Amino acid sequence: MDWNLDAPMDSFPSDHFTARWTGMIRPPFDDYYTFHIQADDSVTLWFDRAQVFSSEGLAARQEWTVVLNERLSASVLYHLRLDYREHQVAARLRLLWSSATLGKQVVPSSNLFRSEGPVQFASYLHGGRSQKLKRK
Repeated sequence: MDWNLDAPMDSFPSDHFTARWTGMIRPPFDDYYTFHIQADDSVTLWFDRAQVFSSEGLAARQEWTVVLNERLSASVLYHLRLDYREHQVAARLRLLWSSATLGKQVVPSSNLFRSEGPVQFASYLHGGRSQKLKRK
């Protein structure tokens, strides 16, 4: 998602919010994978129910690399959770992957499966209210 200076949904602040995506991911090939996370501010990635990455503090348009140390199977759905925190100004989060058989690319929606409800947003400066994502 690249909201830039916009709010993630109507009637919601464009700064000072969090978002959580939970679901499943299936790799297209049996291989060792690397995740690439592009974010403006902070992010935490959980893979197969274990925290595999957490950025420290605030960052402007950073990219982090997370190498998974196990061979993934194309026949398995793996749990995935991505927590994002937007502080101020631009808001951006992209999850990419790569492997020996797959060039670096945004994880396609066809490899992602929802398992635990909709994306949740909360404004941490406005009472912590949580809302479901409404597409503009």
